[in-house]
Amino acid sequence: MLVHVASIVFEPITTGYSFRWGGEFSPQSRGPQAYARSSPLPLPSAIAGALAGLVFAETSEPLCKEQGIYDDTMRGLRRLFCNKGTGRVALRGPYLYMEQGRNWILCAPIARSQYLFCVAETDYELKVCKVSTRDAQFVGIALNDLTKTVLEGYIYTSIYTDPVSILNNAATSCGLSNSSNSSTLSGILVEAYAEKDCATNQEKIRNMLSDKIVQLGGEARPARIRITNGAPGLKLAKTLEKQEEVPLYIASPLLLKEDKKDKPALTQQADKIIESIITSLGLTPAKRQAKGEKLRLTAIGLGYNLCRNKRRPYHAAILPGATLLVTHPKNLREAYIKGFGAYSELGWGTLLPIPYVLEPKRKHCRS
Repeated sequence: MLVHVASIVFEPITTGYSFRWGGEFSPQSRGPQAYARSSPLPLPSAIAGALAGLVFAETSEPLCKEQGIYDDTMRGLRRLFCNKGTGRVALRGPYLYMEQGRNWILCAPIARSQYLFCVAETDYELKVCKVSTRDAQFVGIALNDLTKTVLEGYIYTSIYTDPVSILNNAATSCGLSNSSNSSTLSGILVEAYAEKDCATNQEKIRNMLSDKIVQLGGEARPARIRITNGAPGLKLAKTLEKQEEVPLYIASPLLLKEDKKDKPALTQQADKIIESIITSLGLTPAKRQAKGEKLRLTAIGLGYNLCRNKRRPYHAAILPGATLLVTHPKNLREAYIKGFGAYSELGWGTLLPIPYVLEPKRKHCRS
């Protein structure tokens, strides 16, 4: 059984972060001008890699040993969250998160759009809202590395994200105060879980991580690590598991596994994929489908492998944003901690229980 051991917040200490799910520049870049837009949140592998790298730096362990796609990352996470460096661990998230005393707000992306779905607790009342991101655009031109002269015709546009501005906007939309006088903790949150028998005490985790500076994102922007006692995702699961029906929001890209006995999951119909996800978590699908965003299938990169100095492969995935409706979820907390899909222990396939789903706006045609 996995238990909560820490909630880790990457607090921005600058502006203009670059979280590019498609690499430095999108594969669609053609012609003289390249274009790169940051996503609102980093991929789970980026957060897990930042934590593992910090552990290796603090313990003076070699960064690269194993040969598997995420073996070295998992080695660092086990060293951080397990006393003996062995045992099961799991991360849930990442989310955008703001904490104000007992009030908080948690946001997850909606597909590849520049919008986020947020859940907030204000004075013990749960609310949901949809917010847009806050971006900054820069236009530049390539330089010759040797002569430092301009390369004619090589113009690029980069759009960066500002997590603090996004959270301030979300706080206003969901009814929290975004005053600078409010005592807040805000940034990118991951919740960490480990086996009860192997879990490291929180004092050791704080000593290892608290106030450390890490590089985060494609432009290596700095962020400060904070430790908080709050676990909003787990709290939502505990609060909602007594309800008759609960929507599960796909909060991070869900990597589909291939079933050797059948066709790859990517070739299945959407309703079959939803049913297989819910039943594998030990939950019961509701008779009706959840309202909200559609299930969006894609291929997504698994991050950059520093040990091999090359990109990890692409993987079939479901983008964040869709909701899965379950009924009588008695073991909702266990399902939330477990997640679903390939490499779910790193945060991929995070399924966040939410109070209800906002209905998408319908387009009306004029007669």
